[in-house]
Amino acid sequence: MPAKSEGGYDTPHVDRSYDDLDRWRFATELADIVKNTPRNWSVRIGVLGKWGEGKTTVLGFIKQLAESDGHLVIWFNPWAAATANDLWMEFANRLLRAMEAQGIRLKGQGRTKLKLFGYKAQKFLQPVERLAEFNAIAKAGIGAGLSVVRQLLSISSEQLQQLRQKLGDEKRVVVITDDLDRTDPKLIPQLLLSLRDFLDLPGFAFILGFDDTIVGRALAAHHPAWTEGGSDFLEKILDFRFPLPPVSELQRRRLFDREMRALCPFADLDAIKEIEDLLPTNPRRLKALIRNIAAMRGEIERHDQDEFNWVEVVIAQMMKLESSLFLSHFLEGEIVENETGLGYAVQQHIRRERRAGREDGAKDGNDKMPEYLKNWGISDPVVQQRLLKLVEALRARGRNSFRYHAQLATRPHLITWKEFRQLLADWILAHRQVTIQAWLQVQAERRSASVDELAIDLCTTACAYRDLRLAAAADADTLESHEGEMTAASQALALIDALAVDDAALMRPLLRNPELFNRLLAAALSWIHFDGNPSDRTARREEKDILLKFSRSIGERSDEYLERLSPWSSEWEMGNFDQHSAELKSALRAELTAVLSARVAEATLGLFSLRDGIARLREKGRFLSFKFFLSHKSTPLRAEPLRSRLFVIFGDAGGNAVIHKNCLDLFEFLVGAARRGTDISTPDECREFLRDSGYSSRLWNAVVSRQIQYRMQLHILEARQELINSGVPEALLAIPGWLADRLGDPRGR
Repeated sequence: MPAKSEGGYDTPHVDRSYDDLDRWRFATELADIVKNTPRNWSVRIGVLGKWGEGKTTVLGFIKQLAESDGHLVIWFNPWAAATANDLWMEFANRLLRAMEAQGIRLKGQGRTKLKLFGYKAQKFLQPVERLAEFNAIAKAGIGAGLSVVRQLLSISSEQLQQLRQKLGDEKRVVVITDDLDRTDPKLIPQLLLSLRDFLDLPGFAFILGFDDTIVGRALAAHHPAWTEGGSDFLEKILDFRFPLPPVSELQRRRLFDREMRALCPFADLDAIKEIEDLLPTNPRRLKALIRNIAAMRGEIERHDQDEFNWVEVVIAQMMKLESSLFLSHFLEGEIVENETGLGYAVQQHIRRERRAGREDGAKDGNDKMPEYLKNWGISDPVVQQRLLKLVEALRARGRNSFRYHAQLATRPHLITWKEFRQLLADWILAHRQVTIQAWLQVQAERRSASVDELAIDLCTTACAYRDLRLAAAADADTLESHEGEMTAASQALALIDALAVDDAALMRPLLRNPELFNRLLAAALSWIHFDGNPSDRTARREEKDILLKFSRSIGERSDEYLERLSPWSSEWEMGNFDQHSAELKSALRAELTAVLSARVAEATLGLFSLRDGIARLREKGRFLSFKFFLSHKSTPLRAEPLRSRLFVIFGDAGGNAVIHKNCLDLFEFLVGAARRGTDISTPDECREFLRDSGYSSRLWNAVVSRQIQYRMQLHILEARQELINSGVPEALLAIPGWLADRLGDPRGR
């Protein structure tokens, strides 16, 4: 049991000066029981506690106290034993070593040591034939671990009398067994039974540290008659059972402060005190939290202290400690923004408004976190409650920068706020692309990253920085503070424009993507109703301008941009504070949709020239914009000149096999939609779409413009009947001669 200064991060404390949890007093009480037990009795004491609560520290203190009183102390860890022989051989070895350390040598001790050596040789000098050099005594001891202990400790033997004489009248053999709960479960019953039956020796004291829940499960699995988690069995084995005293708030704070000052001198302890009530109660988990914070030192020192939010840093680390899977999912997409900060406040406001409008007073499910936990496979109820508590604390005590601080716990940032602010200041002076280019090159080399990777992170950081400045402006008390924050937000947006949006943008091909568009749009929608101050109105114009510029210059993937606007949805996913907010959002969506629709229309018409271009619509959850254009009642393809262009494509099906196949796929998709609906339309809405006689009749003519093979003809006739049932006049769905012969087939009527 080394002192803390000689160990590692998780070495148990055995120096009383480190006893922040007051375990010495508890250990003294147990040592007194050993001291006061009659000399001719044995005593068995259980020290009960969960992993990490300090059992080993208590046992270490008892060892010190017992040794200072002159007792012979054996420290025994049975967890490494794979078999019963291993277990008892190790016990005998520990006992022999402890006696030799005290200068105690008994009659027959040499024979016992030889047996122990023979056993070890058998394990490590295979095969067994290599043991021929050992004498018969050694060979007889191989595989007889318990017999070695019997020979060494037989109650009637002369050895025991010698041992007691050597120790003196008031001294004992104190066997301290640690980590019993980590021992192979099949060995635990034998060890405990031996303590009561075979090792119930005068002058012996056994002190065992373990988690009684884990040991109880092992006992119950070994013998079903040992009920109630093995509690009845333990009552027969142990004379005393002492659970570790619970850790008080004062003790926990004392331990936390000491460890933080030792390992994290860079931390702001005053700021962290805001969340002392959330710290883990288990000492080992508390120290693990501190170690995780200590590991972040390099990243933390890349920041200015005034830009660092210690509350969010520590909450993120506590979440990671409970479940790294949870933290990973929590940071995905927009979940963290919607479940914390302003996003959560908006959602709560909307839910309150909805509840207020209900006569029945029914409540909405106002918290999605339990559902998330279930979907993410986090089923332990204790972990669930702990995570929910941390999320609630984050909502109340955090700011809007949790994602940034949480990512410090998962992967170092390529760019810190400090580094970004310096770049922004340099760029503001000249507004030159070369400033950004030079900075990217230097930072990429410094952080061992590619320029492309760094450029993406720079754009993401600029967006996050702008979000923070807008939030700070909204919370500002004075107009001067508000205007200063809004100016910084405007500068960050200009940098984003220079990076990704402007025609001369430095990294335009790399950064012009739906993800950036979605982020800019989300920010615009979040703040759209903030228009009270002049700078607010300026910011709203800048947001709209950059989104329009983005939309007008999009090349590929235009359909993915339109998906974010969801023009087919009557209720946009972003909630509204009031009617004014709803109107502003609708107007912005309409303007952006009008710009994007022109490009998506071209992409949609282009599908007919691609092999299997329309077949992709069968995939659920994807290509929603194309489905909107080709199957929704509000499709822009119903308006001229797009309608005429589509009809021209239908007319070309007879002379173009690729177009014909795509028309056939569209026909089957629409008929199926009339039966089952689509991702964006109900069956009724799809049937309403098909009642556009001009559209349906021309699509039908495209389908039958080339002769369909015999096996598929009845399927085509059945689909034609679906159109008729949907309201398309039969006269507009003329049957060509090659198909007319199938009308006599019962399935063709």
